[in-house]
Amino acid sequence: MKWFVFIVLATAVACVSSAPDLGDIYDGGGGQILWGDGSAGSGNGGNFGDAGNGSVDAGPCDLDGAFQLNTTTNVFANVNDERDQAGASLSPDELTLYVDINGHFYIAHRTNTSEPFGKPEALVIDDGGFPRYAQPSVTADQKRLFFECGLPHRSHICTVGLDQGETDFRAPRVVTGLPRSSQADPRVYEGQGRLELWFSATNDETSYDGDDLYSVIANGDGPFAVHEHPELNDSDKADGMLVLDGTGRRAIFGSNRNTEVGDLFWASREDPNGTFTMHQHMAQLSTSTDEGPDWMSPDGCRLYFYSNRNGNYDLYLAERPKN
Repeated sequence: MKWFVFIVLATAVACVSSAPDLGDIYDGGGGQILWGDGSAGSGNGGNFGDAGNGSVDAGPCDLDGAFQLNTTTNVFANVNDERDQAGASLSPDELTLYVDINGHFYIAHRTNTSEPFGKPEALVIDDGGFPRYAQPSVTADQKRLFFECGLPHRSHICTVGLDQGETDFRAPRVVTGLPRSSQADPRVYEGQGRLELWFSATNDETSYDGDDLYSVIANGDGPFAVHEHPELNDSDKADGMLVLDGTGRRAIFGSNRNTEVGDLFWASREDPNGTFTMHQHMAQLSTSTDEGPDWMSPDGCRLYFYSNRNGNYDLYLAERPKN
């Protein structure tokens, strides 16, 4: 499986570490935050459709309606090809796409959301001594990337940014202090005045089974505790790639709990700071092949995901019914 991990934020969850060492996210370990300013409505929640205070404008779709595959416009006509496209992240306006193609990162643009993305161009990042990069996730201001670095089952979460005045992404750094021996599938959530990093982690170097979802708040005054999310995790299966809408109340994640390949699941909660109280298989989008979520629009109306239903991994768009 390619693997995925969608992650949700929660406060009432099992705390697995009281003070992880996130020094590699800070400037020199001295406490100067390299990304995210922690202020309401300023490049965190504000860029993701809320006012930084939890209020969200009514979306253009039926948020109770089921996602359906978009078969009208192939927005990935210039992106999907004979290579594997698995792992993508978008700017909040959905006009810029960051995508993992065969373990290398590319960027593509478009001028409006009704047209296809243009031809992807290589996004050059120093190799940092790692043999492989995967699953890019970009912050709303597009100044910092988080991604999986290293071999499958023996990987870590790396980060690289433009926040020190650089004009190009340069040397990546490992995010330290995360649980277990291997971490993967980073997803950034920005909303409710905070920035969170979601990821999966495991101690198993031979199988994805046993991957569990974790999250850590990464702006404001650190360091912060890493949280596990037992309400979403199946201890014997692989769970990951969790993505959230702008309210933090609706999530989609990947899991192989029903089959031996990844399927899409949705989850919801009343309180964006609480635990998820229900989740359900998204049968209308799942096939007998591998699927995983990549990114959900802040208004909760569009889901970008990957699947190998046509033989190799491609990107797909699903949408809720319009209002």
